[in-house]
Amino acid sequence: MANPIKTCVFCGEAPAVKTKEHVIPQWLMRLTGDPKRIASFSSIGERGKNRRAFAFDAFHFPACDTCNNDWSALEDKAKVVVEKILRNGPIKPGEWSTLLDWFDKVRVGIWLGMRMLDKNVLEIDPKFHIAQRVGLKDRMLVVTKARFGKRLTFFGINTLAFGYMPSCFGITINDTTLLNVSYEYLLAERLGFPYPVEHDQHFSGDSVVKITGGKETIALPPLNLHVTACGTAIHQVMYKNWQASEASDVWTSEHVKDHSLDHELGMSVPFLELESGQVSRVKTAGSREWVPKHVFDTNAKSAQYVASFCLDIQSMLWRKWVDFIADSEEKKLAKEYEEAMQGDIKSFRKFIDTMT
Repeated sequence: MANPIKTCVFCGEAPAVKTKEHVIPQWLMRLTGDPKRIASFSSIGERGKNRRAFAFDAFHFPACDTCNNDWSALEDKAKVVVEKILRNGPIKPGEWSTLLDWFDKVRVGIWLGMRMLDKNVLEIDPKFHIAQRVGLKDRMLVVTKARFGKRLTFFGINTLAFGYMPSCFGITINDTTLLNVSYEYLLAERLGFPYPVEHDQHFSGDSVVKITGGKETIALPPLNLHVTACGTAIHQVMYKNWQASEASDVWTSEHVKDHSLDHELGMSVPFLELESGQVSRVKTAGSREWVPKHVFDTNAKSAQYVASFCLDIQSMLWRKWVDFIADSEEKKLAKEYEEAMQGDIKSFRKFIDTMT
């Protein structure tokens, strides 16, 4: 097993020239307060306990100098979009896609970083790092707004579910709380894209899928879970490796092409889900339609609303993963893990109401 301390969070290799990667970027720290303010980074299974606290700008991990430089452009572009969100500005489809790339980067970076801080207590040997996960799987954002507030907090990152499967987490940036989810074929079927009719998952991380053509209609809600009663959501189907697929022909339908931001690169247009449940593609020229009409009194209440869905989705994705396992021995073991996951999530649900 690779030493969790000495590998680059971007590529997974031992850095030839080592630098420090702030998986929570310094521009975001400055945007929300003093980068040197003390923050709590609870260990796996801890619910709001302040056993481990240090300055935000000390939350950094090893990276190759080359990797760090290569990914800096994404940070610059994401910063522009985050600032637009904080001032309720109009956002274009490509900007949403950039932001979702950035969330892929941050989510996986936090997972790897927490693994290092916890000295790999879950004994996971990662099959991927940041570079292997950006823009690969279907992804979404739920957006909620509060009347005021200046803070930077994360939630859902110290559950057992996130420790084993870094697919869902939340972040509060001043008056805005965002829930990020990314998972294989999470949205494809309900947004009319090709989807698996057979899916065999293994503990090794290998999976075998049989893809069929999409239904070419949009089902509501896209996640099959209504998360926008008090917010809005952005959804994007990713099919990056479609040209190498044995079923590549199903990705050339008119529905797929017409609803793609970049068909060759395998990414759909971003779809906007409103509080009413209505879903439509984000306007090419950009718009402010994404701004939620409901506004929470405080960012704590906004975070509580989203954190509840975070646990729901973490639970849902783990059950989905277990259902995809065909091998009887692996399924038995996976169900044992699931029992522990669900118990952990139940404990976190009790903690949500105490969030301030």
